[in-house]
This record gives sequence, C-alpha cells and structure tokens, in this order.
Amino acid sequence: MTSSTSTGFHTNPESHNLNPEHIMSERHLHVYAQHYEHSHAHIVGTPEALSWMRGMIDQALAKGCSEEDFIAYDGEGYALKIVVFKKDNPMTLAKPYTDESSKEKSETVVWPHQLCIKKDDNVG
Repeated sequence: MTSSTSTGFHTNPESHNLNPEHIMSERHLHVYAQHYEHSHAHIVGTPEALSWMRGMIDQALAKGCSEEDFIAYDGEGYALKIVVFKKDNPMTLAKPYTDESSKEKSETVVWPHQLCIKKDDNVG
C-alpha cells in the first residue's frame, strides 16, 4: 500500500499507516536556493520530511520525476518537484541563483517546472 498527496504521486510506502493530516503536520521542509555562484544551498526539515524526500528521490530515479506537498514552518504549503535531468539531454537548464546579479536572464533555457509535467497538468 502506498500513500499519496493531493499531487497524485505515490512515494514513501512506509508511511501508509499515518493519516494525511499527521503526515502533513510532520512534513516541515525549507529549501533555500543559492544566492549566487559558489554560495551554499540548504535543505532543512524534520526527520519525517527528509525521509519523505528520500523516498521522492528514489521515485524520481525510477520514474524521471516526483512531486509531493510539504509545509514551511510558517504553515504555508507548497509542492516540491524532484526531476532527473540526463547529461546527454541537449536542453540548457536555467541557472538556480536568486541574487539579482546572478539570476537567469536568457529566454532560451528550460526551467524545472517545464521538466516534470503530469498528464492532468495539461488538461484544461
């Protein structure tokens, strides 16, 4: 038996005995991007959130991408997507930096949200 969130992706089968409210209340995760080249990126979360993320990585390695819902410590929810990007793919990924001096300015790059599209994302 597997668990799923509102995103419809299934990961972390060990959590199937937990109700969704409990899972989400324990799934606090913050992902801090790099400000500019060579600066640190940080992932900070509860043990439950980090374990869930590990399951997402396993799923992405098997299926190409994974998406699950998490909560920041301020109570705001968001979807995290993990995408496998193959080196031999000719696309150019957008730079991940957030500082104005290092932000992506090219219009011909591929953004992460363009790489993991579920079938129902195209409906409508």
